[in-house]
Amino acid sequence: MVKIINSPSKYIQGKNEITNLATYYKLRGNSGAYLLVDKFIFDNFKDKIVESFKNEGINYHIEVLAENVQKLKLTEILIF
Repeated sequence: MVKIINSPSKYIQGKNEITNLATYYKLRGNSGAYLLVDKFIFDNFKDKIVESFKNEGINYHIEVLAENVQKLKLTEILIF
């Protein structure tokens, strides 16, 4: 069962739903995705994320955040 919450941002939960990430992204736009992930997500799910975006033909960039990223640094990244 897939659970999707869209309040205020999107939250998706379900077995192997990470492989559908680009499909869900495409519902919101397809001009390119800037993905902010932590090291755990990158180390464990990078291949599935990359495959998802390649299969949908959507450009993407993955940025791995440091564990101790500060709110100010996150704001600087988001302004980029």
